[in-house]
Amino acid sequence: MYWAECDELAPEAEGRCHAGEGCPEEVRGGVSGKSRLTATLLVLCLGQFGAHRFYAGKTETALSMLLLAAPSWLTPWYPAGWLFVLTLGVWILIDSSLIISGQMDDGRGELISRW
Repeated sequence: MYWAECDELAPEAEGRCHAGEGCPEEVRGGVSGKSRLTATLLVLCLGQFGAHRFYAGKTETALSMLLLAAPSWLTPWYPAGWLFVLTLGVWILIDSSLIISGQMDDGRGELISRW
């Protein structure tokens, strides 16, 4: 989400403002200590297993990706098996776009933006 004016920041915005320097410190989201380069390499090499999400501290969704990877490897010859492959592929594509653009957050809600 993008907020142009911090004055209009709603409480349900999870305490983050992407407007930049005009935001008060208590509104601005933190920057994670995680490396965007490491997350990028993990999503490109081991993305189907959720390695990048484990690295970011998002264990629940990483386990979901891992559980989705098993049927995608075991059932690609069935027509329904391709649904797992397609779902996992779209998820990896979205995650890689978020990581490369610096818009993915870690498990604590801080942006992984430092290379």
